[in-house]
Amino acid sequence: MAYNNNGTDTSFKPRSQKHKGQSANKNHAFEPRKKEPNVFLKIFMTSLKILMVIVLIGIIAGIGAVIGIGKAYVDAAPPLDIAKISEQSQASFIYDSNGNLITKIHGVQDGRAIWREWVNISDIPKDMQDAFIAIEDERFRQHNGVDIKGIARAFISNLTGDSVSGGSTITQQLIKNTMLSPEQTYKRKIQEAYLAMDLEKKYSKDQILAAYLNTIDLGNSFYGVKAAANGYFGKELKDLSLREIATLAGITKNPSLYNPWRTDKADIVKQRSDTVLYKMYELGYINETEYNKALAEPIKTISKEESKEKYDSQVMPYFVDYALVSVEQKLAEKFISEGLGKDKAKEKANGVMATGGLKIYTTVDPKMQQTLENAVASYKNYPKLLSGVSKEGKETKAIQPQTAAVIIDYHTGQIKALVGGRSYPDNTRFALNRAYQSKRPVGSTMKPLGVYGPALDMRTATAATTYENIPAPIPGWRSERGYPGNFDGERGYTGLTTMRKAIQRSINIVAARAFMQDVGVENGYNYVTKFGLDILPSEKTPAGLTLGAAGASPLEMAAAYGAIANHGVYIEPLAFTKVEDKDGNILLDDKSRDKHVVLSEQASFILTDMLEDVVSSGTGTPTKLRGMKSAGKTGTTDDLTNAWFVGFTPYYSASVWMGHDDNKPLGKGTTGGGNAGGLWKAFMQPIHNELKNKPIYDKTPSGIIQVKVCTVSGELPTDLCYNDPRGSTVKTEYFIRGTQPTKTCDLHVAVQLCKESGKYATQYCPEESVETKAMVKRPDNSLYYTALSASQRAKVTDSKYELKNPQDPANQCNIHTKEWYDQQQQIINPPPPEEGQPPNEGNPPDDNAPPDEGNPPDESNPPDEDNPPDEGNPPGEHNRPNKDNSSQKQSLLDKLFPDNGRGTNNGQ
Repeated sequence: MAYNNNGTDTSFKPRSQKHKGQSANKNHAFEPRKKEPNVFLKIFMTSLKILMVIVLIGIIAGIGAVIGIGKAYVDAAPPLDIAKISEQSQASFIYDSNGNLITKIHGVQDGRAIWREWVNISDIPKDMQDAFIAIEDERFRQHNGVDIKGIARAFISNLTGDSVSGGSTITQQLIKNTMLSPEQTYKRKIQEAYLAMDLEKKYSKDQILAAYLNTIDLGNSFYGVKAAANGYFGKELKDLSLREIATLAGITKNPSLYNPWRTDKADIVKQRSDTVLYKMYELGYINETEYNKALAEPIKTISKEESKEKYDSQVMPYFVDYALVSVEQKLAEKFISEGLGKDKAKEKANGVMATGGLKIYTTVDPKMQQTLENAVASYKNYPKLLSGVSKEGKETKAIQPQTAAVIIDYHTGQIKALVGGRSYPDNTRFALNRAYQSKRPVGSTMKPLGVYGPALDMRTATAATTYENIPAPIPGWRSERGYPGNFDGERGYTGLTTMRKAIQRSINIVAARAFMQDVGVENGYNYVTKFGLDILPSEKTPAGLTLGAAGASPLEMAAAYGAIANHGVYIEPLAFTKVEDKDGNILLDDKSRDKHVVLSEQASFILTDMLEDVVSSGTGTPTKLRGMKSAGKTGTTDDLTNAWFVGFTPYYSASVWMGHDDNKPLGKGTTGGGNAGGLWKAFMQPIHNELKNKPIYDKTPSGIIQVKVCTVSGELPTDLCYNDPRGSTVKTEYFIRGTQPTKTCDLHVAVQLCKESGKYATQYCPEESVETKAMVKRPDNSLYYTALSASQRAKVTDSKYELKNPQDPANQCNIHTKEWYDQQQQIINPPPPEEGQPPNEGNPPDDNAPPDEGNPPDESNPPDEDNPPDEGNPPGEHNRPNKDNSSQKQSLLDKLFPDNGRGTNNGQ
């Protein structure tokens, strides 16, 4: 309370009530002036209060939403499946086609065999346990499965970035590695934490740590500390040094970066190992002396080769790898058919494979597999690089290309042998298996699948159909020139060529023309798909479906050609016949495999017959087997990056691919027949040595007929077709009944040629030198004339048999000319000598001498009045040109060339 000098109270008080009898004088006491309220301040304060309420409600709602989402994630978490952890110690067994054990697999991860050996916690050194706890989860012995401090640290870290990582305890990592997907999401982290706490309630810390140390990924397909100790250092766990223990513990953060075989990252590997040692020292697991001693020790591993020799006992690695992958894929398909979604089905299949205890009965024939592996390893005709000199001019060792090969019993679809590389790789289980993983352009091996097989099956063409193999545009073909190049370049233009000859010689232009004319992109794509090739949408092009710009794996190609040999029926290739779980329950068998018709039996028969020609007398002759029928097709890509041969016998189909993994060109002169085909023969010959030779088709299918045709026109032959200058062009061909020709050849015409010059006979050619021959006369509006210049036509090999303009002197006999004829007449009928004076070249007759009148004409040979001498021809009736014959020649040529100069106008 405040007072003035007179002792009066001056503090602010509310207004008082009047007392009885008191005067109402306003000036009796001081009263403060009444203030007007601040409207804006009032609004601000009200708004602030409302905002605070809204924020509070939002926070409460957010917390509720987070709790709700978290609860939903927890509810969606899979049940805690202890078997996924406890049963990973069980091995799976792989058997061959005879039921004999091939190998024992200690674990499977993502469909691939891994190396894992389970060990009890009592056999894991304490330093090993402490090292992993120190670097991965230092509060492992204290928390209940979730480390709150670790989560907080990770949460703060993740606020600054997009990743969702860190903070996982050893228990959480065990859950993630064995039960959940590796995706980095909050959903997975919440489920991981929930299951980790649940696991800690049911298992002791030692049990959890043991499971973790036996399942952790330590790189190079080593899972668990025992496998890694054996694999990297060649030691048992008890014999590891502290430095080696720290090195293994350091791998877990990034197995591909920190594994000790990374000699290119040796400094990084050592730094990581040093970090583990420091954490152990910091947490009191080791003393300073132990710490310094371990730091001074270098990291020494055994070589990959030594590791493989000692500890990797797996045989047939490429085949076993594919068998495991295919089993997991089929399990996933089975689970999808039972109602699971794609991701869930894949996860379940992976879990079945990971728990082990499976018995997988495969289709592999051990003898055939060994034969194939030996052939691939010892083959001497792998192509070299184009150059052995670098850009700097230094000599470099040419890199050998890679290869892959597959053998299938196409009657059953069983894969009998499979190799995915030239040698066993450093890591057989996670290496590139080119037999099924590499999809490379297949070159001309696509032609039977995308062009000729479909054309026969659609009945739009026959083996006798002829196409112009000339450098002329093909409607619809996508390239700068409008047509593809042939392997032989300009030397390969053969003109009119049958389908059979085109496939035998692998002529690109004919394949392209047949595809665009008789098949089409949509039909070609549908057939290729039915053959089992899974090509990309971008490869659905004329070049992709005709010349093999589209890619396929050796496994796909062996199965596709097997369908041709199997009467047109495709059978899905499988590497197993049966898969059982640890209790003997059948999980999979081979009864439900895909099987469908691709080509009619008739079309397949004719296609097979043409492919036999490829081997017997075409581009595939290097593959010809002794004492065994075979058929197939060569393939080489334009840029020489791939070489193929795919073929079949009465027993098996097989494919071979060669090329570089980085798509470098193969050596100059590389061919599918010579290089890939040579390897094909190297393993197929010994496989068939003890087998009986027999036809690929045991009998001709019904609906197949044989008809003689002209191979120039593709029509029924005339007498002229037998008299072609090249020899008879008449061949007997197979046809599907109803597709055989009904018209006769209209391209062969009769002309008279001089035997000696090979050109048109003239009136000066002796009759004994003249013969009637057949020539080819294409229509004037044919592509040969309308699309090609004279110089281009000259490059076509059958142009020499094309009827040329007879009015052009260049096309007429240049041996029997008028000069030649006159000389012959002078020799036969020399001028008679003068009477009484023998010819004397040294004494010419006296020009002044009077004519000899004493020698009258020889009356014994009077001139024939009915046939007076032809003043325009030399004497000698028996040597004169036959005017009637000459007229006949001219009449025929006038009919053929009514403009009397067509060839000249066309530049001939």
